[in-house]
Amino acid sequence: MRPARTGSTSFPMSLSVQETEASCRRVPQFLIPESALITLMKRTPRGGRPSKGQRDLLVTRPAASLGQIVRDSADECGMTVSDYVAGVLARAHGMPELAPAVATPTQHQEELPLKTA
Repeated sequence: MRPARTGSTSFPMSLSVQETEASCRRVPQFLIPESALITLMKRTPRGGRPSKGQRDLLVTRPAASLGQIVRDSADECGMTVSDYVAGVLARAHGMPELAPAVATPTQHQEELPLKTA
């Protein structure tokens, strides 16, 4: 068991919650120019795939054997499990226009000549 501390602390105990929070900040806000705060929050696009739009998260725990069938089917279609399940749900509920596109193999792509060591 740790012994109790004795003596006074360097932090006054009579501060309000707001005063305590204000005194614990590393950099007082008035020292940071507003333009710097906006610059820190601004995000610039870095490429990558385009957005798929607003999405919803659904979680399920199917039986292991069903899960394996779904993974195998998604792999056969060249899709992620999430896109595959979204497509199955969209077609099952009469909204096939919301189903993700099935990946098509690249037809006119040549193999890169790689030299092995």
